[in-house]
Amino acid sequence: MSANGATRSTIRAVDVFGQHVVQQLQSFRSRFSGGASIPPLFVAMQGPQGSGKTTVTRALIQYLNSSGLNVGILSTDDLYHTHGNLHRVAQENPTNPLLSGRGQPGTHDTELGADLLDRIYTINSKTPQKVKLPVFDKSLFNGEGDRVPVSDASPALHSRLDVFILEGWSMGFSTISAAEVERKRIASPPDSPLSRYDVEALHQINENLKAYRQWYEHFSVFLQIQPTDLNNVYIWRTQQEHAMKAANGGRGMSDDGVKAFVDRYMPGYYLFLDTIRENEQWKGRSKTITIDLDRTCVAAEDW
Repeated sequence: MSANGATRSTIRAVDVFGQHVVQQLQSFRSRFSGGASIPPLFVAMQGPQGSGKTTVTRALIQYLNSSGLNVGILSTDDLYHTHGNLHRVAQENPTNPLLSGRGQPGTHDTELGADLLDRIYTINSKTPQKVKLPVFDKSLFNGEGDRVPVSDASPALHSRLDVFILEGWSMGFSTISAAEVERKRIASPPDSPLSRYDVEALHQINENLKAYRQWYEHFSVFLQIQPTDLNNVYIWRTQQEHAMKAANGGRGMSDDGVKAFVDRYMPGYYLFLDTIRENEQWKGRSKTITIDLDRTCVAAEDW
C-alpha cells in the first residue's frame, strides 16, 4: 500500500505527478497580485538513467496540456559541455576518471544553464517572447555526444508559459561537507561505487557541484522517480542504449561501454541523493514515486 492509499495496480506516475503539479500551480499563482506578470511554475524532476524520466515527463506534458496549460521541458543532459570542452575537462583532470566523460558535476555548462533558466523564468514579462533551447546529441562521436549549435531549427519556448520542467539524473543534488564525503566513503563496503575512486576524485566532484546551486533558484516543486534498487540503473541504461541504436542505425555505446558509463554516475547517487530532500526551496511541495525493475509504480509519497 502506498502513502496515498493506492494499490500497486492503480498507481500511475503521470496521474500522481499531474495532479500534484496542477495543485501546486494554483498555490503558486495565488502568491502574485492581480496585475503582476506571473512567471511559469518551475518544476524539477529527478530520476536515475533509464528509469523512464523522459517517458513520464512526456506523458506529464500531455496531461497538463489537456488541462489547458502550456508546458516547457528541458533536460540537464542538453546542458552538457560541447564535445570539445568535454575533452578539455578530461585532459585537465587526468587523475580523475569521474571526469573522463560526460555525467558528473563539472561536465555541464553551468553558466549557460543559469542564463537560460533566468530567461525562461521571465519569459512571461514580455509578449511575444521566445527562448531557444540547446540540444545535446548523445549518438555523436561514438556515443560520447556533442551539443548541437543553436539555430533557427532549435526547439524553443514561447510566452505565455505556465509550467517549466527541468529533468535530469542529478537534478537537486547539493554539495556536502568534505568530512561527510569522507565519512560516506569510509562507511561504504569495499565493492561499493565510492570505494572504486580516490577520495580526492570524490572531493573534486563535490566541489564542482557548488556551481549548480544557481540552477535551483527559481524552482519550488520537486518530482522524483526512485528505484527499489539503485543497481537497476545498469539494466535500464543498457535497454535505453539498445533502443537508441535500433532507431538510429546502430550509433551508440557497446554494453561494456554502457557499464563503464554508468559506473561514473554511481558515486553521485551515493553521495548526493539524500541532499535533495534537505532543500527548503521545495520541501513541503514535492512528490516521490518508487518504481520496481519493470518500472511499475509501487508507492507514492509527499515530502
